[in-house]
Amino acid sequence: MRLLFVLFLSFLWSSFFSQKETFITYNWSEVQAANPDTIFSLSFAKEKLSELPSQLWKFKKLKALNLKRNRFETLPDSLEQLTEIEFLDISHNRFAVFPLPITRLYKLKVLKASSNKLNYISNNIENCEKLEEIDLYDNLIEDIGKGLYKLKELRILDLRGVMYGTIFQSQLKASLPNVKIKLDPPCKCMD
Repeated sequence: MRLLFVLFLSFLWSSFFSQKETFITYNWSEVQAANPDTIFSLSFAKEKLSELPSQLWKFKKLKALNLKRNRFETLPDSLEQLTEIEFLDISHNRFAVFPLPITRLYKLKVLKASSNKLNYISNNIENCEKLEEIDLYDNLIEDIGKGLYKLKELRILDLRGVMYGTIFQSQLKASLPNVKIKLDPPCKCMD
């Protein structure tokens, strides 16, 4: 019985410390009068924006930024001022070119960039050494670049929604053996 109790306490203790930090996510109208140092997660989802507000840069403690479902085609270089960003969602926008300011977010762990028009991944993505997950679902990625292969912390790569040949898929999986790669079934027609 004691052993069971000790195991149960060990389980609770490890569960408590293994949970990731969670923050309250605010929208822009809620943070206008807030102390910027108290805001860690901010969402601009579905705001129909094509530019970020200039006051955003005062929120230096932001760890999560949601820009999903807007009209962004580019991101400003000043994004790199948000040095604490760990989670960035730019899904469902109008990016045709991979936004280079993302490659200067050195603490970035999760990048969600699904449903854009991206056709390549910048080699500079290697600068985001802490990246664990990249979601590129439903983009037209023809060139994944070389920087992706240098990400030692990468665990999940989603490339579904793009047709790749069997040879490319095999090479990709062999080059990233510790990464769960999500792909649509290969097409021999592309080999």
